[in-house]
This record gives sequence, C-alpha cells and structure tokens, in this order.
Amino acid sequence: VIANHASWFDPLLLAFFIPRPITPMMSSGFYDLPVMRWLMFRVFRTIRVADKTVRRDTPEIDTAVTSLDAGHCVVLFPEGYLRRTEEQVVRRFGQGVWQLLKARPQTPVVACWIEGVWGSYFSHFNGPPTKNKKFDVRRPVAIGVSAPEVVPAEVLVGHLAARVYLMNRVLAARAHLGLPEVPRVELPGKDEE
Repeated sequence: VIANHASWFDPLLLAFFIPRPITPMMSSGFYDLPVMRWLMFRVFRTIRVADKTVRRDTPEIDTAVTSLDAGHCVVLFPEGYLRRTEEQVVRRFGQGVWQLLKARPQTPVVACWIEGVWGSYFSHFNGPPTKNKKFDVRRPVAIGVSAPEVVPAEVLVGHLAARVYLMNRVLAARAHLGLPEVPRVELPGKDEE
C-alpha cells in the first residue's frame, strides 16, 4: 500500500481503514523515540528506515521483501517526508518503492489518497506539526483507494519512470473522493534528471 503523507497520523488512519494487519515503514526520527520504539517494534511490527537521503545499504528493503514474502501488507509513504506546502500536494517519491518492487515485481500495489489531514494539528500547515494550529481530533478524513495493480515490467526497468508512474497512481486515487484533478507528474527531460 502506498499513499500521500500529510500528517503524523497517516499510518494509523490506514491501519484503521485496511481490513488486515499492516507492516508500516517508518523513518528513524520517529521510530527511535523512547516510547515509540517499543510500540513500533513490539505492537505494530514497523520497519525502521534510516533518516538519510543518500545511502548505499538499505536493509529496510530486505526486511520489507521478507515481510511481503510472508504475506504481510507493507505500507509505505514513498515521499519519505510530510507534505510541507499547499502548492505541492505530493513530493517526488524516493527510490525505495522502486527497489522493493524491482525485488518483487509481481507484488500488487494499492495506491491511496488520504484527504482531510492537511491543515490538521499534526500537519505542517502554517508551521511544524503541533504549532500554530488548534488541536482537532474530529476532522473529517476520507481515503480514496485504487484497485490493486501489478506495475508493468517495462515501467520497473528504470527507477525514475517507476517513481513517476507510482506518483501518478497515488494522485489518481483522489478521483475516488471526487477531488479535483491535479496535473500529472511528467518524466523530466534528460537535462532535468
């Protein structure tokens, strides 16, 4: 399961919505907090992802592949970061999602769009989470879910094409909620790569 990421509580929203146990992937910045670490490891079977932008070793991908092989539902937010601005509804996906699908190309991908959390107490709207916002636990939230889809093999050949394809699948899930279309993400030209 892949989705946009606009608030701290996106994984819990998906866990509540998805009708089976999930194995989320979480950045080490949150995972390593004292109480969170125990909860994430013991209760939620969360896969820890190191908070580094460029790395050669990605043990979390191996762990995610093992989870997929065991039949678990792996949930990841390929942006790797929370949404920061009103204008940019989704950031470029990281390579991790491509690496995972390249290792297991027949894995069905469920693209989701989470709506209603941008602007919440736990989002970056008007500043960091929990700052400059009212505490609001009764926000209307909706999740648009696309049918499971195996990504075409020709798309998985290159990481950039695969990431752009998946970004567009997540953006397309907005249609299930009746939200206005967002311009499709296009592959950058050779000069822009």
